[in-house]
Amino acid sequence: MEFVVETDLSVLPQSIEWNFDDLKAQIAPKLDYYNNLVVTEDSIKAAKADKAKLNQLIKAIEDKRKEIKRTCLAPYEKFEVQCKELVGMVQAPIAAIDMQIKAFDDARKEDKYRRLRQTFEDYVTDQELRAFIRFDDILNPKWSNVSQRTEALKLEITDQVDRIKADLYALRTQYADKPYLSAIVSEYQKQYNLTRTMQYAEALRQREAAENKRKAQLESAHRIQNVPAPAPEPNPELNPEPEPDAMTAAREAVTFPNPVGSAAFLATCTRDQMIGLRDYMKRSGITYRVLKRVNGSDTYVDTERMK
Repeated sequence: MEFVVETDLSVLPQSIEWNFDDLKAQIAPKLDYYNNLVVTEDSIKAAKADKAKLNQLIKAIEDKRKEIKRTCLAPYEKFEVQCKELVGMVQAPIAAIDMQIKAFDDARKEDKYRRLRQTFEDYVTDQELRAFIRFDDILNPKWSNVSQRTEALKLEITDQVDRIKADLYALRTQYADKPYLSAIVSEYQKQYNLTRTMQYAEALRQREAAENKRKAQLESAHRIQNVPAPAPEPNPELNPEPEPDAMTAAREAVTFPNPVGSAAFLATCTRDQMIGLRDYMKRSGITYRVLKRVNGSDTYVDTERMK
């Protein structure tokens, strides 16, 4: 099948010859006059007439240009329509073949995906683990390419499952006694990335250590003051606290009288602890008096009464 042009295109004019230079030479001097024309109230009527003449000249030039263009393009436009008709005829079977190829590729991909999914389900017999692992997230993203062989992809899937199982075992063993174990496992499930999960677990461990240190300091301060230490405030990130039931809510709604009384006690501690105790009583609004030891004995005198 060969494309043959029977018309001798060599006889077509390579350029259109006309009196361009003569017309340009005639028009240019007259245009100089109009370019320097100053319109006044007295000459405005003549200026409008000059403008009309110039517009007529433009129209004459444009009309001739369009006429020559139509003449030159007439054989090409017919040729263009015929070529497009042939292209349309050829494109029809191409589209039909393309649809069949796409359907074939889709069926091949669907069958390949089904076999890979079946490999995953056959290998992961534990229902809890199967629910934990998102199959599409561990599947090679290039699985649908023809270059990716099914057997190699199956091996990748089993390797991924084995890695996740080992990671889970390591996390659950290392953090078995931690209240935030479930948070660590949930973090791991997001991307199955052990390194990032360990970084997250370390952040929780440091937060827990800081919280334990704070609690220990509070308990130490309350032991010095000989009063019961308050219940530690729960940390929702380390150990979420359940919602109180109706009985607990009812008990919390009851208020009891809090009478004011006086008590005397002797604290044995360092100077810094003594200052801390004093500052605590000031912050808590506790009224206190300083007792002064008499001559190194165990007898103390109220300094307020000595004044």
